[in-house]
Amino acid sequence: MGTAEGWFGNVHQVVALYDRSLCIEILMGGGMDETSAIEWFECNLSGAHTGPAAPVYGDFFRQPSVAPATG
Repeated sequence: MGTAEGWFGNVHQVVALYDRSLCIEILMGGGMDETSAIEWFECNLSGAHTGPAAPVYGDFFRQPSVAPATG
């Protein structure tokens, strides 16, 4: 999705920002059911300690597009 900037540990830095829902959708596209995909994501991605520049994951709520009314 982009980047996130902040204090991670004792260091101010910019890290990758990923869409949590999209990550889970990708895992499901590989054949996992939703429960397995969420569990795998939480254990192996968001719960992994991959170092000081580890990415962060966010939940993004998008407004549906509304087409203008035609008259």
